Amino acid sequence: MSTDTSFAGPKDWPDWSASYRSKAKTLMIWEYVDPAQEPPLTVAMRAVYNDDYRRYEFYLEAWKEYMYGIGTLETWVRNHVIRQHREVNCQEECSSGITT
Repeated sequence: MSTDTSFAGPKDWPDWSASYRSKAKTLMIWEYVDPAQEPPLTVAMRAVYNDDYRRYEFYLEAWKEYMYGIGTLETWVRNHVIRQHREVNCQEECSSGITT
């Protein structure tokens, strides 16, 4: 098996794949790049991931509540300010589209 194996198409796959595997094993990284394996997560890495994901879910829910509040307030403004008043008095500071 040549270490100079190049992959140009499907016919090259067996030789190239064997060279790739051999090189990765020589570099002692095969367990990290083996396409048949899930990347190994240490217990600490999994704990960090789980913590980060819980934090993401928390902030996502907070953002959804915030956006719901913004939308509700915008609807209220649209329903409680007459159109002519919005067009005259809400120019630059109403960048969210309330003037339409």
